Amino acid sequence: MVQSVRCVKCAAVRRAQAPALAQMFTASATRARRSSKAFNGARHRASMLQSLRIILSRGHRQLEDF
Repeated sequence: MVQSVRCVKCAAVRRAQAPALAQMFTASATRARRSSKAFNGARHRASMLQSLRIILSRGHRQLEDF
């Protein structure tokens, strides 16, 4: 009988902690998503700039040939 009371207490503690834990996980997931979005945006911009440099350098070379 003592064990069942202890389990009820554990369940009550778990229920009380669940929202706080869920909030912590959600906040960290949101932070991770934001940072990965920012990183992907920076990587995308860098690749676009690199492509633009290549295109411009090829165009510049082609203009010199004329």
